Amino acid sequence: GAEIPASTLVDWCGQGVRVLSPLVARIRADVMASDRLHADDTLDLTGEESNLLFQVLEEWERHLAHLDLDGLERDHDEYQK
Repeated sequence: GAEIPASTLVDWCGQGVRVLSPLVARIRADVMASDRLHADDTLDLTGEESNLLFQVLEEWERHLAHLDLDGLERDHDEYQK
């Protein structure tokens, strides 16, 4: 397979977050409107999986810091209309 730089993967994730944000907001609104909320936040990672997860999250944090979040909120608000 092709080697893809981590920065490219993180950029793709950021784009996915931006595109899916309105959908997430609609799902959140629907779920939170319910009388009951059932959730399972169980996370069972090995040490290696945990380290990889934190590396990915740190990379996202570095790249997402450069996003125009105000613009993202405006896009979300426009979608809600």
